[in-house]
Amino acid sequence: MTRHWTINGRFLAQPTTGVQRYAREIVSALDALIVGQAPLARDLT
Repeated sequence: MTRHWTINGRFLAQPTTGVQRYAREIVSALDALIVGQAPLARDLT
């Protein structure tokens, strides 16, 4: 079963504060999991 994630990228258009910086780090970490084919990211598109 394929899973789909959607990320609201509104934070990318906002001035960078702690919240936006944290959001960027989380998205970057998720991307690394997907690229590295981590078990948690299996079946994600």
